[in-house]
Amino acid sequence: AMDWVVGGFFSCIFCLLLTVHFCWTHKWLLKDSQTINAYSTVYMVLAYAWKHKYPERRSALTFWEEGLPSRIDLGKRKYGGPFTVEQVEDVKTLIRILCVLAAVAITLVGYGAS
Repeated sequence: AMDWVVGGFFSCIFCLLLTVHFCWTHKWLLKDSQTINAYSTVYMVLAYAWKHKYPERRSALTFWEEGLPSRIDLGKRKYGGPFTVEQVEDVKTLIRILCVLAAVAITLVGYGAS
């Protein structure tokens, strides 16, 4: 009889977790006002970095910084760009991950050839 109670308890917990997960993934409980495609964000940040060499509407507080920002950092709002810090940092992280994956792939191909 105790096994039935424990099994029923875990089944109820599982169903509750599944329901909460379903509601969150379908944006019923948490509303995100600006859902942007990740691929288009990466493309837009890289295109902005390609086209802009100098800050457009740079904030006065950023003149205290020592060096000039990189071209991809110019896309941040504090340097006059249209993107948030999180969006630009996500693209920079993706580029780093792709570089590591390319290095690993080249290494594996090199070891596979010999």
